[in-house]
Amino acid sequence: MPLSRSGSARLSPTLLIAAGLLSQASPVFAADAEDAETLPALQVQETRPASWRPAGGVVAQTATIGTKTDAPLSETPQSVSVVTREQMEMQQAQSLGEALRYTPGIVTGLANADNRYDQLTIRGFNATTLGLYRDGLRQMSNQMTTRIEPFGLERIEVLRGPASVLYGQAAPGGLVNAITKRPTADPLHMVEISGGSHDRLQAAVDLSGRLVDDGRALFRLTALARDADAQIDHNRDDRIYVAPALTLSLGEDTSLTLLASRQQDEAGTPGPLPASGTVLPNMHGRIPMTRYSGDPSLNEFDRTQTAFGWAFEHRFDDRWQLRQNTRYDRLDFDQANVYAYTPLATDGTMVNRGAYRFGVDADLFNTDTQLQADWQAGPASVTSLFGLDYRYNAEDFYQFMGAATPIDLYDPVYGQAIANPSLKVTDNTTRIDQIGVYTHQQIRLPQGLVLSLGGRQDWARSRVTNHMDDDARTSQSDDAFTWRAGAAWAFEAGLTPYVSWSTSFSPVSGTDVDGRAFRPSEAEQLEVGAKFQPDGFDSFFTLAWFDLTQTNVVTASATNPAARYQIGEIRSRGIEVQAVAELGRGVSLIGAYTWQDPEVTRSLGADLHKKPTGIPDHMASLWGDYTVQSGPLAGLGLGAGVRYVGESAGDARNSFTVPDVTLVDLGVRYQAGDWRVAVNASNLFDRYYVAGCSSEANCSLGYERTVVASLRYSW
Repeated sequence: MPLSRSGSARLSPTLLIAAGLLSQASPVFAADAEDAETLPALQVQETRPASWRPAGGVVAQTATIGTKTDAPLSETPQSVSVVTREQMEMQQAQSLGEALRYTPGIVTGLANADNRYDQLTIRGFNATTLGLYRDGLRQMSNQMTTRIEPFGLERIEVLRGPASVLYGQAAPGGLVNAITKRPTADPLHMVEISGGSHDRLQAAVDLSGRLVDDGRALFRLTALARDADAQIDHNRDDRIYVAPALTLSLGEDTSLTLLASRQQDEAGTPGPLPASGTVLPNMHGRIPMTRYSGDPSLNEFDRTQTAFGWAFEHRFDDRWQLRQNTRYDRLDFDQANVYAYTPLATDGTMVNRGAYRFGVDADLFNTDTQLQADWQAGPASVTSLFGLDYRYNAEDFYQFMGAATPIDLYDPVYGQAIANPSLKVTDNTTRIDQIGVYTHQQIRLPQGLVLSLGGRQDWARSRVTNHMDDDARTSQSDDAFTWRAGAAWAFEAGLTPYVSWSTSFSPVSGTDVDGRAFRPSEAEQLEVGAKFQPDGFDSFFTLAWFDLTQTNVVTASATNPAARYQIGEIRSRGIEVQAVAELGRGVSLIGAYTWQDPEVTRSLGADLHKKPTGIPDHMASLWGDYTVQSGPLAGLGLGAGVRYVGESAGDARNSFTVPDVTLVDLGVRYQAGDWRVAVNASNLFDRYYVAGCSSEANCSLGYERTVVASLRYSW
C-alpha cells in the first residue's frame, strides 16, 4: 500500500534513534602525532562486525546470516555456508550462481544459459525472489529479480532452512545474503582487465583507503565495465557497475558506513527449448547449445538498479549496542522478446512462438534496527537480540502480448518482421508494506551447551490498482508468527552436535475458487546435524539431516485449471555434507554432497506424489587448490574441481527425466609481486547437458565450456 501517515509514524522511531545517536556521538578526538597512524585504524575495525570483514582464506569462522550477531558458525543451530572472497578469486566466479556451485543444497543455473538473473533453489524450493538478500536486506521486488555483481562482494552467506524468525517473509528452503565490500583502513589499489569466451572484454577497479590520515574517514570505490556476447546466439551480457562506499568513525564507539551502487545491464532473452532434441531423442539430432528460439528483431533487455543506504553501529557500553541497516532501491526495467510456447510439430523441427513485452518500475525501502545485549545470568552467558524491521515496495508492472511466426530450430531464419506486442494484458500498481518485530536469545551454559530461541510477529498489507479495470483496487492484509528453537552442544574436541525446529511464511496473493483471500503459505523444518571444527586445524565440517514441509500451497483442479484451492503440500527431506579446509603449505579443499527427496504430498493436479521439476536427487562437488610456497615457481596456483548433478524430473507428471551430468572446472594463476594473471575454465570438456525442464516445451540448456583470463595489477 502507499505509505500512509500511520505507516510513517511506525517507521519514524527507527530513523529517530539513528539520528539522535548521530547528534549525540562523542566528538572525534584529536590524536597526537605518534598515534595518528595506528589508533584510528583499530577504532574503525572494532566497530565493524567480524563477519563483514575478509575471512583471509576459504574457511570462515562467523556469519551474520544465522543469528544477525557475530556468533560462531558452530553455535548456530542451522546449516550455514560461507563463500569467501578468496574462493571467488580462485574460481573467478562471474555470477552469484557460479560462486555457489560448490555449496551444498543449492541448485543454480536453472534457466537457459541465462545471464539475466540469479536463479536458484535451496533444499528443493525456489529462492529467487524471496531468498536473495544484500547486506541483510531483501534484494528483489515482487515482479522482477535482479542480478548481484560478484566483483562487488566480500563474501556470500547461505542459510538453509526456514528463516522467517529473523527476516520475515522468506522462501522455505533458506536464503542467500551477499555482503558488499566495505572500506579498509589499509590502502588497497587494484585494476584488472579480463577477457574470454563469447568475445568477453571487461575492466575493473577496486580502490580503498583513508580519506584523512587519522583514519576517521575511509573510502572504497568498486567499479566494472563489461562488453560481451552471451552463449545463446544474438544475446548480450553488457554491464556497468559502480559502487562507492564511505565509513565515518564518529567516536570510539560509533561508526556509519554509507553504501551506494548503480548497475546497468543490457542482455537478451535466451528463450526455452523443447525436450525433443535436448533431453529426448529427435530424428534431426541435438539442438545446439547456442540455439536461440527468439528473434533478434525483437530482443530487448534493459535494467538499471540504483541503491543507496547505510550501516550504522553504536556501542553504548560493554553490554548494549545498536545497529541499523537501511537501503533504498530503484529498479527500472524493460524487456521485449519472442518466445517459444508449444512443443515441436510433427516434423520435429518447427516450434510456435509469440511476442511479449513487459516492464517494471519499482521503489523499494528496507530498514532493520537491532538492539543487542551481551550479559550474564548466573553461570550463563546470554546474547539478546531485539529487532524491528520495515519493508515498503511500490511498483508499476505492465505486460503486452503479440503474435510471432514459427521458427525451425534446426535451420532458423532470423530477422523476420515481428510487430511490437500491442495487446495489453496487465497494467497495475502494487503497494506493499510489511513490519516485523523479533527477538532472538542465545544462551551459553557451562559444559558447552548453547540454547537458541527466537520469535517474530509480522504484519503485511498490499493493495493492487488495476489500471485496465477503471483503477479498481483490491487489498489484502496478512499477519504471521514464526519461531525457531535449537540447541547445540560444543565438546572440547571441536565437535558440536545440534538440533533445531524452525518455521517460515510467505504471503500468497489472489483468491480461491470461493473468492476467499489466500492465507500465507507456511513451512516447518526439523534439522539434526553436527559441526566439527578441530583445534589447530583451519577447517570446518558440517553434516545435516532435514525434514521440511510447506503447507497452504495453491493447487489447481485437474478438471478446471481456473479453480484454485489452497490445500497443497510439498515435503522435502535430505542430507547435506560440507567440508572446507586449509591443509597448510598452500593447499585448500572445498567439498559438498547433497541428497534431497522432495515430493508433492497434497495436490489436485497431476503432480500428486511426484517430484517437483528441476530438483536433482543427488549433487556432489569437490574443489582442490594448491599454491606453490617457495622456489622458482613460488606464486603459481593450480585449482581443479568436479561437479556432479544428478537426475531431475522433467515435468509435473514425471513422465521423463533430465539426465545427470559430471562437469570439470580448472584454474591456473600466477602471482609475481604486484602482478597476477589467471585463467579459469568451466565445463572444461564441453559437456552437452540440460540444466532442467519444467515441461516438454520448456527445457534449459546448461553452460558450454567457458574460459576467462584476467590480468591484475595491485599496489
